[in-house]
Amino acid sequence: VARSVGLYRLYDRFAREARILWPNQPKGRWFGRPFHRWREWRSWQDSEKSVRSCDLLNLPSEDERLELARDAAVRAPAIVQPYGLTEEFREALLRSAASPAERLRAKTVCFIGMWIPRKGSYDWAKIIAAIRRDHPSAQFLFLGTMFDESVVRADLGSFGGITVRTTFSEAALPGLLAGCSVGLFPSYIEGFGLALLEQLAAGLPTVAYDVTGPRQILHPQRDRLLTPVGETAAIAARASGILA
Repeated sequence: VARSVGLYRLYDRFAREARILWPNQPKGRWFGRPFHRWREWRSWQDSEKSVRSCDLLNLPSEDERLELARDAAVRAPAIVQPYGLTEEFREALLRSAASPAERLRAKTVCFIGMWIPRKGSYDWAKIIAAIRRDHPSAQFLFLGTMFDESVVRADLGSFGGITVRTTFSEAALPGLLAGCSVGLFPSYIEGFGLALLEQLAAGLPTVAYDVTGPRQILHPQRDRLLTPVGETAAIAARASGILA
């Protein structure tokens, strides 16, 4: 059984698009580039071998199934089995949640994820500015950035009202989300988007870009909670509407 945690073909497509979207990204040292190119090529070969020779494909989203179904060389049957939360963790997230009235008064926007361009790090300055035009007192909580707070603030500029938690334990997450008002998930590509699922389980309306992963989770509320990828004004407007 080959289990996908993010289909390599879709991630490779995003990597090529990212070089066009953000041409000034650091390219690393010249002597390391051949090694990284070789490693990427080798990873691609291993992944191709997996999907072409396995007996069953276990995928987290319908988008990944459709992507592989277009390739006649991939003959294995596929099932879509999304990720989930344990009952205990789901109950802890919901049990910790403050009342809707308290959450709306707090006007706190939350994001869970690594601080990298793929997860929307270059979009947040525009998103914050747009939300603050409608809600000047809005606060922003960034959880699990993995990079130091100085890195996050360097991308965001002079905005105040921002809290950064580089890491956190799973047991602490229900309390961290308890008083938040709305979740935003401006990721450009996901295998699934477990952080989005956690925010929803905590009772947070969460708006995401309409991409693989979030599309699987939010499809029933597509018109309300999904916005075109990269359109910062649209995702900010949805958040502002919820805060209002």
